[in-house]
Amino acid sequence: AVMQMSSLAEHFINQNNSIDIYQAYFTDPSCQKMQTLAPSFRTVAVMSDPREPIRPVQNISWSPDQGTLLAVSYADMRFQNADPDSSFDSFIFDLEDSTAPYFTIESPHPIVTLEFNHRDAQCLAGGLMSGQVAFWDIRKSSANVAISNIRDGHRDPVRSLHWIHSKTSTEFYTGSSDGQVRI
Repeated sequence: AVMQMSSLAEHFINQNNSIDIYQAYFTDPSCQKMQTLAPSFRTVAVMSDPREPIRPVQNISWSPDQGTLLAVSYADMRFQNADPDSSFDSFIFDLEDSTAPYFTIESPHPIVTLEFNHRDAQCLAGGLMSGQVAFWDIRKSSANVAISNIRDGHRDPVRSLHWIHSKTSTEFYTGSSDGQVRI
């Protein structure tokens, strides 16, 4: 058994000796000129508010699992100057077909900030002009699944919303111009 093993070991030693481990296969990277590309921009798609009158975009969120879906929230933040007939809807657009919204997100108040859940891209949370937060599951309906009580919300519009990276990924925190952060 030892003789058989020694012949196998000798075969591998000879094979290893046939390779020059000190040979320079690549040139020195410090001698090569680095090829740099000038920064450039390219428009992939243009998505417009399908409702009249046109409203300002307040927030954009990319879908974490599909690189083609984009949630866009619209709200006119000018105090008491917003058109009373203006829609409160926000939209999800598909970059592969940006001519019309992929999905409509309905809300009782204008949506200031809107974010996809990083673990379940079918769920979104949004901060509303009323200071409330709402939750949507686009598998079920375009209407919100849940909305916070106005007494428990912010006193000003919710300006920022971020999902917490936890085990359940069902928690988020919000910030507002009222100086509060709520979890």
